[in-house]
Amino acid sequence: VPSRRSSDRDSTIYEAAETVYLRGDCESAVRDFSEYLKKFSEGQFAINANFYRAECLSKIGDSASVTQSLQGYQYVLKGAADNPFTEKSMARSAAIMYERQDYENALEAYLMLEKIAEYKSNIIDARIGQMHCNFLLKDYQSAIDAAETVMSSEKIAGDVITEAHFIIAKSSLET
Repeated sequence: VPSRRSSDRDSTIYEAAETVYLRGDCESAVRDFSEYLKKFSEGQFAINANFYRAECLSKIGDSASVTQSLQGYQYVLKGAADNPFTEKSMARSAAIMYERQDYENALEAYLMLEKIAEYKSNIIDARIGQMHCNFLLKDYQSAIDAAETVMSSEKIAGDVITEAHFIIAKSSLET
């Protein structure tokens, strides 16, 4: 059981980093959240700190930052089963893995995202991601199934419908 003094220090250091984050100063926020996590790796705000740090690292956008952001999102997903950052962390993780051509893990993340998503935009993104990943992994029947699911979804952009038709046609040729 952490002492009251340790708990107060945990809160104070976290709140200072969060204030910097909320001001939009990502570079300083990354530094401050990193410092917080170094001191309180399992602190009471570790999930929040990892998420906000990951968001800033994503915005910075260079390869090393994106790798570190993925680690932060993964930490959030390993945390409490349902926290306020679960859905967004799953969506971001899937997108990063897809961009890195890690289609097997991206597919797994998109499948999970579709199950847990509350926002329609994330459900649609998950379905489109599954369609792309299955096609790129040469699982053509699953690509066809995913494309049909995408086309039956509400409010799908015309270019996505066209792409789904293309994936169905190309996958059918391959099988």
